[in-house]
Amino acid sequence: MDNPKQVGDTLGAQTVKDECEEEDNAFLRTLDEKRLQIISNIQQTKKLDGQQHLERMKKRQQREQKESEKQKNLEEMQMRKQELWRTERAKKTAVQEQALRERAERLKQFREFQRKVLKEESAAPKIGSKS
Repeated sequence: MDNPKQVGDTLGAQTVKDECEEEDNAFLRTLDEKRLQIISNIQQTKKLDGQQHLERMKKRQQREQKESEKQKNLEEMQMRKQELWRTERAKKTAVQEQALRERAERLKQFREFQRKVLKEESAAPKIGSKS
């Protein structure tokens, strides 16, 4: 049979071995938990980064759309101003042309009147002339 000292040593060695295995397993479980936690953190970070990227893209699109609408409104306003200016210019031109036509007509009537008067004067006998 075995020596009791050897049996005690064997039992002690087995106990130490079991304790070491338990410590190793506990350490490995802790490592696994930390690894899972790190993986979870990485996934959350990626998810947040993706959401932030989407938010940035959305805000950028909104800014671009607002700028585009602003530019379009400015162009429309400028077109309206130009059209208004053209309309006003056309009205003034029409008024000036009408005034010129009326003036030309009055001048024509005055010249006809002058011719008529000259014709009448040349046809009338001259007073004080000896013929």
